[in-house]
Amino acid sequence: MVRPDSVAVVFEGRSVTYREFEVRVRKLANALRASSVRHGDRVAYMAVQPPPPCWRRSSPRDRSGRPQSW
Repeated sequence: MVRPDSVAVVFEGRSVTYREFEVRVRKLANALRASSVRHGDRVAYMAVQPPPPCWRRSSPRDRSGRPQSW
């Protein structure tokens, strides 16, 4: 790593250095290995935040607020 203390990512006012980013990535990789995930396996990522409103598919709701089936 050439500049481990340089900023790698800035999001919502929080910056993460390359060193911090590497630590996080290694923790994730080790956790996946511990869960028997191996090279070539597919892993899905589920985002914490919901997608933007324009990506959401709305469905009609009944009076109680439950989605109605088509």
